Amino acid sequence: MRALVRRRLEAELHHVVTQLRGGSPRTLTKAELRALVARYDAALARLKGQDYGRCAQCGHPISATRLKLMPAVATCAHCQHAIDAA
Repeated sequence: MRALVRRRLEAELHHVVTQLRGGSPRTLTKAELRALVARYDAALARLKGQDYGRCAQCGHPISATRLKLMPAVATCAHCQHAIDAA
């Protein structure tokens, strides 16, 4: 399972970088790119530490669908809605 998640994270990051090199519709700033890489690094660290798939806010499991769509996500949908609303 871990190897699969790691490959998915790496593939998604590679996809984003490839799009950037090809000139995506909106080019990311250096700060946005650093934040993106930091999110993926944090996801890989959570994977190593066995925290991957748990919400960083509440500790509850993050849905498999959410992780499949956004493998570097650190929060469950409920906590993310609360963060966005604040």
